[in-house]
Amino acid sequence: MTSSAHSFALTQRDWLHRLVDLGVALSCEPDYTRQLERMVLEAKNFANADGATLYLLNDQDELVLTLLRNGRLGIILGGTSGKEIHFPPIRLHDPETGEANHRNVASLAALTGNVINVTDVYDPSPYDFSGIRKSDADTGYRSRSLLTVPLCNHQREVVGALQLVNARGPDGAAIRFSPQIVPMIETMASLADKKIEPDHQDQLRRLIDLGIALSAEHNHEYLLERILLEAKNLTNADGGTLYLSNDKNELVFEIVHNDSLGIAIGGTTGKPVPFPPLKLYDPITGMPNHYNISTYAALTGEVVEIPDAYNTDAYDFSGTKKFDAGTGYHSQSFLTVPLRNYHREVIGVLQLINARDSNGRAIRFPPGVVPLVEALASQAAVALDNQRLLESQRKLLESFIQVIAHAIDAKSPYTGGHCTRVPVLAKMLATEAEQVRSGPLAGFGLSVDQRYELHLASWLHDCGKVTTPEYVVDKSTKLETIHDRIHEVRMRFEVLRRDAEIEYLKGRLEGGAEPEMKAAFDRRCHELEQDFAFVAECNLGGEFMSADRVERIKTIASQTWVRHFDNTLGVSWLETARLGQNVPNPPAIEPLLADRAEHAGSGFNKGEIYNLSIDRGTLTKEERNIINSHVTVTLDMLNRLPFPAHMRNVPEYAGGHHERMDGKGYPQGLPRDQMSIPARIMAIADIFEALTASDRPYKKAKTLSEAVKIMWFMKKENHIDPDLFDLFLRSGVYRKYGDEYLKPEQVDKVDISPYLTAIPTPE
Repeated sequence: MTSSAHSFALTQRDWLHRLVDLGVALSCEPDYTRQLERMVLEAKNFANADGATLYLLNDQDELVLTLLRNGRLGIILGGTSGKEIHFPPIRLHDPETGEANHRNVASLAALTGNVINVTDVYDPSPYDFSGIRKSDADTGYRSRSLLTVPLCNHQREVVGALQLVNARGPDGAAIRFSPQIVPMIETMASLADKKIEPDHQDQLRRLIDLGIALSAEHNHEYLLERILLEAKNLTNADGGTLYLSNDKNELVFEIVHNDSLGIAIGGTTGKPVPFPPLKLYDPITGMPNHYNISTYAALTGEVVEIPDAYNTDAYDFSGTKKFDAGTGYHSQSFLTVPLRNYHREVIGVLQLINARDSNGRAIRFPPGVVPLVEALASQAAVALDNQRLLESQRKLLESFIQVIAHAIDAKSPYTGGHCTRVPVLAKMLATEAEQVRSGPLAGFGLSVDQRYELHLASWLHDCGKVTTPEYVVDKSTKLETIHDRIHEVRMRFEVLRRDAEIEYLKGRLEGGAEPEMKAAFDRRCHELEQDFAFVAECNLGGEFMSADRVERIKTIASQTWVRHFDNTLGVSWLETARLGQNVPNPPAIEPLLADRAEHAGSGFNKGEIYNLSIDRGTLTKEERNIINSHVTVTLDMLNRLPFPAHMRNVPEYAGGHHERMDGKGYPQGLPRDQMSIPARIMAIADIFEALTASDRPYKKAKTLSEAVKIMWFMKKENHIDPDLFDLFLRSGVYRKYGDEYLKPEQVDKVDISPYLTAIPTPE
């Protein structure tokens, strides 16, 4: 969960607790004025607003200013203050023309029942804020944000309006009222005209538990089911349906329950809902579908309560009646509530059917439960929207990470798939480790979040390779850089052979002894061929470079050839700078192989003798350091990312795959007891994948038996975790992976018994 989502979840909990406290307080407060005052102050405090105004509707079609509070101006008028308010009432309709007063935000909210959230009353708008601006001019105050919420009674009739002024940010500056708090303020306002009975107090307490549960629930299907079942229980409804809107302007049946018919489909049942989606708009005319009660609620955002579906012509219940005829059921009362997110967008619809009395008979949904269902619906919508947002962020993060991993693999045609296969091995071994019930690994387990941490870490473990030059990662011969410089060396041998041939031909022209000259030429050619063959063999890196082999390289290098062309022409300014000012002019005598000054720099040593003298493999110590530094870069990159608390272990898991159990690994030299089990799992996954990979140019892919034997030596040398390696063998992870990802010829028979640590027998 992101930090903003987490903080909002805390806000929901706070609101629910406050809502119960408010409901209990109102139920105990016989004085209606005190009830209103308590509600206004709670809403003001919860929204962190500077000011609040309460209007009540009188029988003359006017909104009467009943209560006024402003913290910055120190104004306390109306309510229990005893100070009268002398502002004139606001007319809802023009007394002469009868036209509705839509210019005033309070009257507009009362007339339409809609919430109005204004960012700045001084910005151009369709509303008349001249009175507010005049008051500001008189008092020196600066009104900015304005949130106006209608107050409704049990019959959903507007009885007044609550207006909050200037939401305050952390620094006290006026900011816009967050759309997230609007449904909460609406619910608080809805309590103003309601006597909260003890059973309703219990329902409010259930809302607390549900709100906390919804904010913490990550399973989408379970969340949907919890929303519907809680709404059914809250209203004692016999049935219910939860719809969610899709991007095709449809309401999709997500879950359907009916107690009397024993129907439970969708949600966690695994049974798909067979009903087609409901179209919000006519596919031919494009007209909104106001005939269906669910689509009407979704389109208008209105709550619709129907006492008897068989005694109304407001909506089309033909489908319901057909269903009843086919099942013998009788659908009577309906409560249809839109699910609105904190942007006030309808994302779904909650529909409840047949409220029941204590005897189980279908009755009308009591007006007192409607605001509770609305509160539940608002919580459900926010929870669903948060879950959708988190899921979309998760998918974006997942895709971004996989893009990085695939880019690293694509960067080198020889390591393609490494970043993809290591997560497979890590997951396999971690799953097996969770099943261990005895020994050092007993008790190991990963939560959903920790499993995801390991998943991300295994995909990102080589992200530092984005900075590693391709020719170092792909270096298949000792002289290879951007290209293999063996071709340049071979050309010099060609020049020496050509020089020998020219010398031989000149001698013949000058009348020299043919047999002796031809023999000398042949010897020189054979010598050059042998020398080049040796250099070429050394270039491959397959043989260990003993001292005598290195000495022979130096002897070959001491031969000279003549350069006749200027080697400063046609090169970049950077290479010119590296060559310096002391480049001999042609013709120049140069060694056959050399470690020149321009070969060193930028952390590399490209000297030809130096590289050909590498004792093992194809990499110099500088290049090995560069490759090894990818882990340091990985850690640096990941530590710069603002991972949330539940993902804070990703850098540690990802950065530990080259550490050793004896503390001689890199980059941090961590011993086993300072490494988590997932980090140790990563090391085994990385090594086994590298040993068995068949896409590396510098080595032949190992068979299962060869890889296992090599890793056994690593186990004995305290390089890898012995317990995890034993589990790797005993569980058969090595073979499961081999069967799926290795070539058939690599999957040979392995006798694992010699490689396992003996299990002590109980005395």
